Amino acid sequence: MIELWETLQEAKKRAIARGHTIDVEIPLYSPAILPFCAGNAPRLLEKAFESVAVTKMTNKIYVHEQLSSKFEGISGPEFVVQYLKSLDVIQASQKANKLPEAFFDAIREIISEAIARDGVFTISRCEVLYDCSEPKRTRATQTLQDASQKV
Repeated sequence: MIELWETLQEAKKRAIARGHTIDVEIPLYSPAILPFCAGNAPRLLEKAFESVAVTKMTNKIYVHEQLSSKFEGISGPEFVVQYLKSLDVIQASQKANKLPEAFFDAIREIISEAIARDGVFTISRCEVLYDCSEPKRTRATQTLQDASQKV
């Protein structure tokens, strides 16, 4: 979803260039929100499993000017703005009154420009699959296995 973070960065630049104050650090990428995430999962899994194979799959979401009838009355750019407003970092900044509507207008503008230029605004989403082999044998598991074989 790097495209969304790039859009937030560009919207901040545009709003500032138009004279608006935006005293918010916009992350360059999705902040880690869980102790187990794509950034640290292999390292954590390798502690417990003999081998960990990582497969990444990229899915694409295409935003058009007009969405399907399911979303009647909301444009593609507005749909993305509403999604971005649901992010914790954006919600916190809005509650602190640090993001003027001009920031969101710039987002709508950027997405509309992409749709006009390319026919769609593309959002890529990386899904990760972890294929783990059998658990590593620790002294405790070996002791339990030995004890169970004696019974």
